[in-house]
Amino acid sequence: LVYGTLRRQGTYDAIVAACIDRPLREVDPPVLDVLNMGVHQLLGTRIPTHAAVSASVELARVVLGEGRAKFVNAVL
Repeated sequence: LVYGTLRRQGTYDAIVAACIDRPLREVDPPVLDVLNMGVHQLLGTRIPTHAAVSASVELARVVLGEGRAKFVNAVL
């Protein structure tokens, strides 16, 4: 998962940037990492959509807190 995310980081950054209403540089790096991994799961794997979103939101909730998890959920 991490290898695929890093390999396509530029593409995933552009996708995330198109989905949010603030400059990408204003997004905390750990949040952007979770978003990019979520985008990779959605676009680069056969993981079902609901599972990819759920796993990304849960990771954000446990590691980053509830507020950031809600942001990840909204973006994905």
